[in-house]
Amino acid sequence: MAYVRTKGNQVLLVHGKRNADTGSVEQETLFTFYTKAEVQSALGEHSKLFRDLLEHEHPTLRLDWLAIDAALGERLQDLPDVAPEHHNKAAAELRSALVELARVTWELTPSSESAAKRLIDDNRTAITLIVERLDELLAAPAPEDPDLAPDSPSLWRQARKTRSLPLEGWEQLDDLWDLGNYDEVEALATLLAEAFPMFADARSYLGLVAMKRGQFTLALQHFQDAEARGRRQFPRRVAKSQYWTFHNTRPFLRAIMHQIAAHNMLKQYETALELCDRLGGEYGQDISAETLRAPVLLNCGQWRQACQSAERVAGLYPAHLFIAAFAWMELLDHASAFAHFIQGALTFPSAAAQVLRVPVPKGFEMDARDHDAGVALLADIAPYLARHASSVHLFGRLWAHPMVQAALLEAEQARRRMRVDRSGDPRLREQSQQLQGMAHARKVAAAVAAD
Repeated sequence: MAYVRTKGNQVLLVHGKRNADTGSVEQETLFTFYTKAEVQSALGEHSKLFRDLLEHEHPTLRLDWLAIDAALGERLQDLPDVAPEHHNKAAAELRSALVELARVTWELTPSSESAAKRLIDDNRTAITLIVERLDELLAAPAPEDPDLAPDSPSLWRQARKTRSLPLEGWEQLDDLWDLGNYDEVEALATLLAEAFPMFADARSYLGLVAMKRGQFTLALQHFQDAEARGRRQFPRRVAKSQYWTFHNTRPFLRAIMHQIAAHNMLKQYETALELCDRLGGEYGQDISAETLRAPVLLNCGQWRQACQSAERVAGLYPAHLFIAAFAWMELLDHASAFAHFIQGALTFPSAAAQVLRVPVPKGFEMDARDHDAGVALLADIAPYLARHASSVHLFGRLWAHPMVQAALLEAEQARRRMRVDRSGDPRLREQSQQLQGMAHARKVAAAVAAD
């Protein structure tokens, strides 16, 4: 239960929280008011902004705003009219940063000092990103409609306790990652990790870059750091089914998922499977756990379990049909192996071609989801593929069979008709789904076997 109290010439919005170790109730400060103007703003024109900020930062708390507003109104007399040192906090921070940046940059003279030149070169990517960000700030226009971009007299966004990374920082990292600019991702994530110590996903991005470079041990260290920081923001009273719903829980869960991938690449399969069990059992992420478990089981030779795990999620993640196909092949069930591989190829022809190291048939339109699934699959089952070239060869011969190529072309043509159709004819979607279904895949596999 949140309530309002006075502390000196400040008014605090606090919440009683029980210490798990001692059992005693401790006060957690949710927000501090320094002036009458702040309270009046929170009760008046900026009440929605203030409530949104608090509810975003504390999603698990039930905030009785009627009671809170009444208590704030009663304590207006406890506050001074002005608190210059607080109102100037954001301005002071910016000025201090500018002064320090000016001192450092004017002291460097790359044209006459080789050490200065090396220092600039070593930090070139980070400096470039900061310059780009400053250019954005300088070019940003004032809001045309203040009602669409409300602010408060005390810059509440800067006054928040957690100082979490604004959305723009996340978007920039995502954009750089999608473009494959991994050096820039590393530089920006490193900066943001220092600027926002609780931004756990910065460590995850550093781990992902290390994974791309094959530095799996370093990646694991970054993911474990992300887990530790994410755990500190993990709400205590949230149902497992809601863990993925809340913004504060996702960085922790992502860090666990990335650790599984790192352990898989390090061939630490037992640890990877234990983390899969944690992800599903303790944190309620059953589908994600199953999705991550299937390639680990294939890599460590647990064929039957790999089949079962992959088939459970293949409806959502068609690339797992290839995992099931390889596992069935190891179990010497060629009929099931061929059927699963053909269905996977009918659904994701680019992923199949990547696994087999062959070109996609001419005339096929490349789908981003198909391509990305192939890239991820190659990484996930790389240990298996390295040891089982004969299975890859058998599926390569299956892929090249005229009946399979004809089925692939038929499925592609059905997808194309569905994409260009503007009538909304449900029969086109139904036909496309049938041509990518298991029944059709088994029919094609049986015809190939009988040929």
